[in-house]
Amino acid sequence: MTVAEAGFVSASEGTVLFEAAAGEALLLVPSTQMAGQHGAFRLQLYSSTPLTVRRLADGHHALVRGAWTATSAGGCRVERTWQSNPQYCLELIPPVDQIRITLSRASTANTRAKSNALKPSMVDSMVGFYVLRCCSSETPAPLDLAQEGKVSAAGVWETPFTTDARTSCLLRLPMAMPTPAARYWLCVVPTTFAPGITGEFDLTVCSNSPVTLRCLTE
Repeated sequence: MTVAEAGFVSASEGTVLFEAAAGEALLLVPSTQMAGQHGAFRLQLYSSTPLTVRRLADGHHALVRGAWTATSAGGCRVERTWQSNPQYCLELIPPVDQIRITLSRASTANTRAKSNALKPSMVDSMVGFYVLRCCSSETPAPLDLAQEGKVSAAGVWETPFTTDARTSCLLRLPMAMPTPAARYWLCVVPTTFAPGITGEFDLTVCSNSPVTLRCLTE
C-alpha cells in the first residue's frame, strides 16, 4: 500500500511530508516520471525520531498485486471455503536468515461478493495471512487446503487478524525451513476474516537473499 507519494512537479526535487509509526519499516522508491531518464540523485530525510536508511540489493524484495474476488474470497481457516483463497509461492535462495512478509489493503473499499448484501463489518473485513511450507519441487503447485492434517503439518506462521491497513511478520529461516536445501519454497495465503469480502491487496516480501513471488492459483 502506498503511504505517501511526492508529485512529479519539479525537475530538480521532489518532497513529501507524512506520518509513520515509530519502528515502522517503509520502502522508499525514488524514480523519474518517464522511463529511461538517467542521472544521479541524493536522498535527504528528516525525522522527529532517529531513523536509518539502507539500500536493498536488487532481487531482494518482491511485490505482487492480488485480489479477493467473488470466487476466491474464502475467509479465514475456520471457514469451509477458506481453501478457495489465492495462494502465492515464495521462493528463497540461500543464504537467507530472515524474511519480512507484509499484506496491505490496496483500498479500504472492501465489499461483499453479493451486491445486495449488507456492508461488511470491521470484524468481517479484518485481514491476515498464513505461511505454509510448499513441497520441495522445481514447480510448486497449489496446496490442498481442504486437507486439515497436511495444512497443520505444513504451517509455519499465522498472523493475527487486524482492522489496520496492513499486517506483517518477520520469519527466521530455521523456523520456516528446518532442513538445509539449495532453495526454499513457502506458500503465503492472504485472507479476510469472513468469507465473501472482496477487494484488492498488495503482498510484499523483503529478504536478505534473492526472492521471487508468484501466484499459484491463477
